Amino acid sequence: MSYSVLLTGHEGYVGSHLLTELGKREVIVGTIDGDLLDVDWESKSKQFDMVVHLAGLAGVRRSFREPEEYYKNNVELSRRIFKYCERTRTEVMYASSSNAHEWWLNPYATTKQMIEEMASMLTVKHIGMRFHTVWPGREDMLYRRLQKKEVDYINQDHFRDWIHIDDLCNMYVDAIENNELNGIYNAVAPDYVTNEFLTKSIATILDKKAWLPNVPSFILKLIFGEMAVILLEGSRVSAEKIKSTGFKFKYPFLLEALKDLNT
Repeated sequence: MSYSVLLTGHEGYVGSHLLTELGKREVIVGTIDGDLLDVDWESKSKQFDMVVHLAGLAGVRRSFREPEEYYKNNVELSRRIFKYCERTRTEVMYASSSNAHEWWLNPYATTKQMIEEMASMLTVKHIGMRFHTVWPGREDMLYRRLQKKEVDYINQDHFRDWIHIDDLCNMYVDAIENNELNGIYNAVAPDYVTNEFLTKSIATILDKKAWLPNVPSFILKLIFGEMAVILLEGSRVSAEKIKSTGFKFKYPFLLEALKDLNT
């Protein structure tokens, strides 16, 4: 018997790739076009086994400028979908962020932490996937920017988690097919690296130049204010929990992932 999934955010970067991957499996996938905040979730009946909720606003910098929009599109939308899942006894898997464990650093991370808190109160099966940097990613992300031109990067010692898009999609598929998964998982590769190593590695693979000056932290705070936390704080989250479920990474190491993206 086929498993059925309602996929939100199917037009986004991760959602569009996951939609393609699910199309290769014995999974019936439904999507909703238009603004999901306009959907009458209160009266919507159960139609799927699981909601895979990827819709929402991403990006840390923009969240400082538009915190209200991030709350509405991330927290409020998730609240409505979670309430629907609870009422119809529909399982849910939602997108969180590896920033959620440091929720006080920026509005985006705060919304993700709030979503996790709401999910923890559900009595239906709920899975949270924490990811942040997905390669190759959106046009504004480092790999894409280095494809186009030289890039200066100023936070050399900042640790970065990352994951190849193929591994992230496979992780979602595994979570759909594996009845044992429940709770929050770090959807990150086991090989976390510093920004210096990351930027130089990408530049080498793409045959580009990257300028990495040492800028004192107080200068960054003067220039960027609250946003300096993006540049000064690092993220070293563990992939051990997802590995313990039996998930096998296709690209566990950075250089392998970058070489694949450049082929």
